[in-house]
Amino acid sequence: MTDGEEFSGRLSREMEFDFVDGSAGGTFVATDSVRSVIMGHLHRGEIDRAATHIASSGPEVGDRLLNDDAKMASAAVREALAEAFVKARDFERAGKAALLIGDPARAAPFFERSYQFAQAAQLYEKDGQLERAAELYERDLRYDQAAKFYEQSGQIERAAAVCEKARNFYDAGRHWTKAHRMDRAVDALQQVEPKSPSWAKASLLLGRILEHAGHREAACAQYIQVVKACPIDAVVADIYERLAAIYVVVGEAPAAAKLYNAVLKFDPTRKKASEALTALGAPRVSALPPQPSLQQPGATTRAGTPGPAAPVPAAAPAPAIFSAHETPGASGVKPLVLPTPPSAAAKAESVGGSMTAVNVDVEALRNLPLFSELSLDELRALQSLGARKKFASSTILIEQGQEGAGLFVILSGKVRVLHLDDAGAATQLGELGFGASVGEMALVDEGPTSARVQAVSEGEAFVWPMDRMRKHLGTHEGTALRILKVVSRTLSVRLRETNRRAAVRSGSEVVDD
Repeated sequence: MTDGEEFSGRLSREMEFDFVDGSAGGTFVATDSVRSVIMGHLHRGEIDRAATHIASSGPEVGDRLLNDDAKMASAAVREALAEAFVKARDFERAGKAALLIGDPARAAPFFERSYQFAQAAQLYEKDGQLERAAELYERDLRYDQAAKFYEQSGQIERAAAVCEKARNFYDAGRHWTKAHRMDRAVDALQQVEPKSPSWAKASLLLGRILEHAGHREAACAQYIQVVKACPIDAVVADIYERLAAIYVVVGEAPAAAKLYNAVLKFDPTRKKASEALTALGAPRVSALPPQPSLQQPGATTRAGTPGPAAPVPAAAPAPAIFSAHETPGASGVKPLVLPTPPSAAAKAESVGGSMTAVNVDVEALRNLPLFSELSLDELRALQSLGARKKFASSTILIEQGQEGAGLFVILSGKVRVLHLDDAGAATQLGELGFGASVGEMALVDEGPTSARVQAVSEGEAFVWPMDRMRKHLGTHEGTALRILKVVSRTLSVRLRETNRRAAVRSGSEVVDD
């Protein structure tokens, strides 16, 4: 090596500096020197000291430790490096160090803590933790992936909600239907635009829900819109068959026969249409006359004259309902059992227009102090996670010393809050009524509950299972922040009141901070 080469090498080593800005104006330290010191600590098992140097050095030091030093180090030193990154709270590099060790399950939460949600989600996915993967894909705004893994992990309602965020209303409606939430399914399916490729599928599923709920006129209107607007394909042929089945029920066999023949002209192998024609005693024709106008009663033609009215179904039993991806009449396919929607929804029908279910729970929650900061969309999302529950007098809603299992908001009746001493004697701390929330401490503290909550009289509460509430707030930070703001304010008021009572009992001066 020449003198010039030696000098150049030494200069390059000496000029590799990291600048640490400090109160005294900053300090220059050779990066290689810091790395050498850190690796020395790791070799000696001095993890805390290594973490101190990592925390006080620039990010380049951590990168070089990972990319250069760790790759040549022993397994024990790599493990020590991962621990040092954790202690320094450099979670992203802790995750990378865990991957170097070959421990992706350990790496995932580190990437999560460093807000690398997509990478964490991929690692959870590989580890089989599909629900956690879905939650992180949702936080990373990858809604399609989130919906996929929510569905695979059995979290159907969460899959539906994520699809709504992505404005994928057909899949949202499909998931809500699977979850037997017909009110939400109808709302979602009606938001599918006619220009959407999934409009016909959405109309088919929506029509089936409406048929089963007894809104056959509205289902008929939905089917006719598709028949008028869409060329026939496999899905539209299903709609022809549904519409024809309605016509059969109301005694309009000729109209039904024309629709079944249209289906067979599109696909001669369609068994249901062929069997239906045979049952009607109608001939199968190869060439069809122009399709008759399909309109609702009282509709007018473009010339302004009344058009032929589409047969309107009577209150006969609804035909069997099948899921959207199944072919009615196919071998082995069982009817999809749908629950009857609330009577309020039945009264909301407007033929040819949209329908919605009236949800009184959302209105009730809107007026509660705990949710005073939430938007209407946030309230709707929360309402879908819980349910109303009645309680009898003396029922224990929350037991002292146990893990908080739920969040309760009192809708009617009263409850008392009791503290039990070691001997089991109870001291009443307060009495709560309409609008009060209990169990909210479990949102911020997973420890055992500090008091018993027992009903004074019979009443009703809206209840959220704590695990579902925590998961929801974990992926909806804005909602979490607004609820915890109210919770902290409530707890502050209760603490001041407790301090005031204690001061009164002891005769001390009350200090309000």
